[in-house]
Amino acid sequence: IIKTGSTMVEVLNKKMDDIKNVESYQKLGLEKGQYFVVSAHRDENINSERNFMNLVDSLNEIATVYKLPVIVSTHPRTRKMIEEKGVEFDEDLVIQQALRYTDADKVLEELQTLKADSVIVKEDTFAAALMNAALDAGFKVPEDLEVITSDNSIVTEIVRPKLTSIQQPLYDIGAVAMRLLTKIMSNEEVEEKQVILPYKIKHRGSTLHKDEN
Repeated sequence: IIKTGSTMVEVLNKKMDDIKNVESYQKLGLEKGQYFVVSAHRDENINSERNFMNLVDSLNEIATVYKLPVIVSTHPRTRKMIEEKGVEFDEDLVIQQALRYTDADKVLEELQTLKADSVIVKEDTFAAALMNAALDAGFKVPEDLEVITSDNSIVTEIVRPKLTSIQQPLYDIGAVAMRLLTKIMSNEEVEEKQVILPYKIKHRGSTLHKDEN
């Protein structure tokens, strides 16, 4: 597994039992160790036509070379580009729909069922949608529900209250990923199976820490 641009390692490890028991394996006919999972919906990957088409070509090449299912989680803007460009994928590519902003109410209901008082969201835009849903439902943020997001994009600054976010070391992530990928492509031994890089938390108004901005 080559995983870059996210700080979800702790969450994945904690929820591993649930992940192993998820029904998606059966629904998609997957076998352990015999498939790829791809999530690549950042602006720079999708909004640039050149980068997007390079991504499509790479996914098709992976499916062609390895003859294994490639499960691709798609953001709404990714689906829009697929439709606009009339993209054709290899038959082994399975395009999965990701959460939409309109799903925020459903997620909030699940949080209420769990009696959760805090939530970590992977994407800033969905974090904003979830916070809005909470406010509309009469919750106080952060008193009743603390919201933390992961990308630290401009979205965290323009919503109210401002969103607390993980600040990822993006340059270091890219550099380490390329170093490991180069070794793998050269059939060199990779000693570091997991690399954990330092990150920061930008405390803002969506958590009970003092707003720094």
